Amino acid sequence: MPKFYKIIILLLVLFIILTGLYLCLKYYILMSRPSGNVYPPIVIYKTHGDYFQQVPVYLSLDKTRVTGYPGIEKMGTTYPDQLHKDYLLSNGFVGSNTGFLNITFEEYANLGNTPSSSELFAIILDDSPFIEMYYCGNIKPIIWELNVIIGLGLIDNLCQQIEF
Repeated sequence: MPKFYKIIILLLVLFIILTGLYLCLKYYILMSRPSGNVYPPIVIYKTHGDYFQQVPVYLSLDKTRVTGYPGIEKMGTTYPDQLHKDYLLSNGFVGSNTGFLNITFEEYANLGNTPSSSELFAIILDDSPFIEMYYCGNIKPIIWELNVIIGLGLIDNLCQQIEF
């Protein structure tokens, strides 16, 4: 058998194995999702800048006012989880109309009282911070699984891209 045919057969076998692994991973992830919305939505995103420590707030569709923000009492452990390739896993406060404040979680928690929406709007750092954003269902977020999905480049196949 010529060397060329051996290479073709090897490539076909490799393709079949990788396709099988992809389908197994996709099946595992889909089947591990509980029925109903037991967990909050999993939102994975990338931003233009480093907003890891900045407080996220919800903005109106026209981005002229703050429509939602975390209470100071929720500021204890609200940092997003860092994932592969500069992706972040939302802490529950990030959506398609999210902006970031120019104060950190610690500074926000130390304010004493939660500021009004107009006070928060005055300290918006970025009202269009996102490069990419994905919704990955209402499953219990398992960091290593999300990192595998991102690492294998399967995020477009297994998650729904959110327009912003």
